[in-house]
Amino acid sequence: MRQVVTHTYLRDLSAKSVSCGTAAVAGYYVMVLNKSNKSSENLLMELTRFAYQISRGMEFLSSMNVIHRDLAARNILLNSRKTAKVADFGMAKTQPEYILERQLVPLPVCWMAPEAIIPGRGVFTTAGDVWSFGVVLWEIFTLAQTPYVSEFPKGVLFEQLCNFLREGHRLELPAICPHPVRSVAKECWNFKPEDRPDFAEISRILEHLMRRKDEINMFLSLWRTPSGI
Repeated sequence: MRQVVTHTYLRDLSAKSVSCGTAAVAGYYVMVLNKSNKSSENLLMELTRFAYQISRGMEFLSSMNVIHRDLAARNILLNSRKTAKVADFGMAKTQPEYILERQLVPLPVCWMAPEAIIPGRGVFTTAGDVWSFGVVLWEIFTLAQTPYVSEFPKGVLFEQLCNFLREGHRLELPAICPHPVRSVAKECWNFKPEDRPDFAEISRILEHLMRRKDEINMFLSLWRTPSGI
């Protein structure tokens, strides 16, 4: 008997109307927990597992010299078992480096690395995909908020974002994001491509975190203290 597998997008698992800010995210986590009957530990482990599965998928692609160029939560599929799969290869290139000299289609600027944002000479590599993965981590642990909305409420322009990143500003991960994941995101957002980790290293860190439930529990106990959210 043929098995029919249905998919949904990771981006669609949470409401798009959630306002920005740590307090709003924390409130939404509470709502998700109440609706799903999941514990905080289980929810954070599930989100971490999504991140790990995406990293492993990107690890495989990078080993094949594939640059995705459009890694974002909207392009991650979840099957009926909630296994995350990297999808949408419309912008992908099968080469170690790709230089964009002319922009013929709209680009996902909010997910792009600084070296790729430069008009007329944007450079795309696996290191750029690593930067995008950092944004995906931010999307996962903010429950699918849209990046840079609070920083650029009127919309993001290439030059504005490039200057913003060059000055050292980055997306702010919510307080509910475990510290190892926060560290991975920050490493993904190193300005120089050569300073970013590769997907094999990211996968090892996330796999270790999933095996250490005590770290999740310790983090949650700190989060629930009066000094937390």
